[in-house]
Amino acid sequence: MDITNVIKIFADQNRLRILNILKNNELCVGEIQTLLNLKQSNVSRHLEKLYFLDIIKKQKKAQWVYYSLNNDFILKYNFIENLIFNDLENYKIYQSDINKLNMYINSKMNCKNLRNCGFDFNKLNIN
Repeated sequence: MDITNVIKIFADQNRLRILNILKNNELCVGEIQTLLNLKQSNVSRHLEKLYFLDIIKKQKKAQWVYYSLNNDFILKYNFIENLIFNDLENYKIYQSDINKLNMYINSKMNCKNLRNCGFDFNKLNIN
């Protein structure tokens, strides 16, 4: 694998946001779309790029595909581990994404329930 391609993949803020919320979680496209307030097509395109480079894994469960970090890849390039697990938490947008993720997790919602509210984080009754 060409290290240039690996470095290029991190030049996009949305991909970094996706990796940030996947760092300790397995999430479906709808969850990622909702948490980051992005279009489904945009999220899918970024996930495919991350998957193509083997940075993330995917697993089909029922009708949903769940994505998670590929820990073997992350360990291979220690600068990535440092970026995702240490550096991103110093920036407001990434902190906000993690806060939304924690609220979502505590809500006990899932892909199916989320689909029923139209993948709209604002429609979730989270307090």
